[in-house]
Amino acid sequence: MQATLPSNFIPSASTYEKFLLSESDDCIMEGKVAGDDLMSKIQFSAQVRLVSDISRSKQFYEEVLGCEVNDVLAIRDDFALGFKLIQAATITDVNPNPAGKDQQTPWDTYAYVDTHHELDELYEELTSSGAEVVQEPLLMEADWGVWKDFAIKDPDNYVIAFGSGKRN
Repeated sequence: MQATLPSNFIPSASTYEKFLLSESDDCIMEGKVAGDDLMSKIQFSAQVRLVSDISRSKQFYEEVLGCEVNDVLAIRDDFALGFKLIQAATITDVNPNPAGKDQQTPWDTYAYVDTHHELDELYEELTSSGAEVVQEPLLMEADWGVWKDFAIKDPDNYVIAFGSGKRN
């Protein structure tokens, strides 16, 4: 059975949760019709990653990064962190970002957590799961407060950084 949705249909976040958990093509979608509210709101985004070995990448994103993984997406923390993993046609299509000017560690993804304590817990969680650290936790002082971050890399050398700020 295939449903036809209005062209202005906007799925809710729960739609994607149902999509991730759904085992069948027959699922009920919830959402709103654009125009019901003054402005549509983006619920989440997912970064697209071309990967050299889709099975190996799915295993990393699930077992090391702690994502829920299906055939389409790898997500964590209610889409606070999301990736669409796609098998690359050739190895040359896998292109992590180079470092920017004055940047020691290049980043492909940067995710924020609320506190330094939560950042430390995340670091312990990821390293105990086997994450390869490319930047140890680093404190940087600024006039507004202290920023702390660290970075790991996936099997294709995409760097995922995590940081938190603490105001004075």
